[in-house]
Amino acid sequence: MKKWTALLLTLMLTLIAFPLSAEENTHKEILSKIVEVANENEIPAEIMIAIASKESGAKGEYFRHYDENGDVIETDDGGIGLMQITELKETSYSKKELEDIENNIRAAAEVLNAKWGYIGKRIPEMKTWSYEAGKVSYKNDEEDPKQVIENWYFPVMAYNGLVEQNIPKHSEETAYQDEVFKSMADQGQLFTASHAEQIESELSEYFVKGDTYNTDGVKGIVSFPSDDDSGEEIEPVKLEMEGTYTRMNQFEEEQLITFNRNSPSFSYVNVYDSDQLTNHSDTIGFYNNFSLTSQPFLFNDNDASHYGYYTVNRNGEEEFIASSNLISTSHPYANSDFSEFGSDQEDENGVVTTENGYVTVKFDEKIADDYVSERNFYLKDENDTGIEASLMKEGVEVRVTPSTVEKGEVYTLYVHKVRDEEGNMAKPVKQKVKFE
Repeated sequence: MKKWTALLLTLMLTLIAFPLSAEENTHKEILSKIVEVANENEIPAEIMIAIASKESGAKGEYFRHYDENGDVIETDDGGIGLMQITELKETSYSKKELEDIENNIRAAAEVLNAKWGYIGKRIPEMKTWSYEAGKVSYKNDEEDPKQVIENWYFPVMAYNGLVEQNIPKHSEETAYQDEVFKSMADQGQLFTASHAEQIESELSEYFVKGDTYNTDGVKGIVSFPSDDDSGEEIEPVKLEMEGTYTRMNQFEEEQLITFNRNSPSFSYVNVYDSDQLTNHSDTIGFYNNFSLTSQPFLFNDNDASHYGYYTVNRNGEEEFIASSNLISTSHPYANSDFSEFGSDQEDENGVVTTENGYVTVKFDEKIADDYVSERNFYLKDENDTGIEASLMKEGVEVRVTPSTVEKGEVYTLYVHKVRDEEGNMAKPVKQKVKFE
């Protein structure tokens, strides 16, 4: 993969290499090592996996450190190995040492953290919406920004090169960092393709030559001026969306919760009963709780799958769920301080009874289409088990229809993190419901 750099290589050094054979590093081993190194360096593993895929993918393959002769890959511009390291000055490794695949991965983490250090000085800070109810606002600096995927947009751009070639829509080719984000959607299943496209679209509008960025006019090297060119920090870029938290940070919490953002049409996640991870044994709704076991993070044999699997315990049984389908108890979607809905149709026990097979929630404003989903409207039974449901929006109303319910049983409907078309978030509420 061509790496865009501002350096002119005037001397090429030929070293005698003693590479490991390609067979010594399997797809699973490479991904496991990337996750390990990423977590040690407080970098979302999804970012590093997508970069590795972009840098080393060729001929329908992913994660290539060696060529067909078993030699470590080195491109014409000096990119070395799996992560195509070119900027040795930002690593603690020599060129020879980068032929070791683990060193190559660790060097990439060093480069990425060096690029993160550019924020505010050479590249803009990224901000996403806060998860607080009320008028739309943006996250503050105290909220662990390195764990939010979108915040890495400009460091990922800098990893490949701060050059005009990486300005979205500058040419017919997709910008490097936008391809990385699309990989996290397509192969990583971390969010939807439309989410990645929205990032690209919003950043395309942000980049205005002579205003939000400049170039040197010769090599196309990009710089981001501060607000008044006085040396103050570069003005942050605000994305009109919620940030996405990493799912591969080796959760320490004992409890994990089923949840994903990878398809608005799915209201369930797959569960596997074997570590072969071939055919799923069950599907369950969102917001179900699982206990995390001490088993290692697993990957399957499909090179195009860039997510891993956690080993969990449900009702005493060992099962396996994809990392893209789980969140930790500290995630903003994992819990909220729900207020009682207070419907005028509820009985003395706070229960609303419906004979229609569905329940309707009415808002003051129209809800944005992206938030009419089972991530935001969900039912649980008295055992705290999530129930699959379908949703339909009509005007300012949303109809919630469960797939299967027991008549006479009491369920709880949660309305959670819902936003209107302006991005303002409704207060989380819940309501007990009985279907007759």
